[in-house]
Amino acid sequence: MSHLSDLGCNCIRGVHKINFRIRGKSMQQLALHPSQSRRSGFTLVELMITVAIVGILAVLAFPQYSQYMIRAHHASGEQFLMDVAQRQEQYFLDGHTYAPDLATLGIPPPPEVTNYYTVDAFVITTNPPGYQMSLTPLAGGIMDGNGTLVITNITASVSTQ
Repeated sequence: MSHLSDLGCNCIRGVHKINFRIRGKSMQQLALHPSQSRRSGFTLVELMITVAIVGILAVLAFPQYSQYMIRAHHASGEQFLMDVAQRQEQYFLDGHTYAPDLATLGIPPPPEVTNYYTVDAFVITTNPPGYQMSLTPLAGGIMDGNGTLVITNITASVSTQ
């Protein structure tokens, strides 16, 4: 019964033997790594420092994330307007008139547009004919205050008003 983790004590007759085990580790192992036997988990100070660092990072990162989301929604709106303009021009080439609404063009506004903008489209019936489409930010939404996106057949590009 001689293991490295056993400590024995024999009496004179060899009848009694006492073995000591400390969580499966020998006294030599405990002597080499004393901190492992006493320390487990985190101290309150370490935990509070970690919470403070995470809080500081969150304060710095949130405004950047908000600006990123605004740019992404703005780009989605511009892409949708450019798709509508392309379809309007194709419709005009086929029928010499512009489509009166988005349903005629077969383009429903995607959720990434309707969740943040109100879609307004109309056809100009004077000579020469034309169209104008605008995306107005929803009041109180993340895009509120970032201007209305407008495209016409004259400009053929998206402008912010």
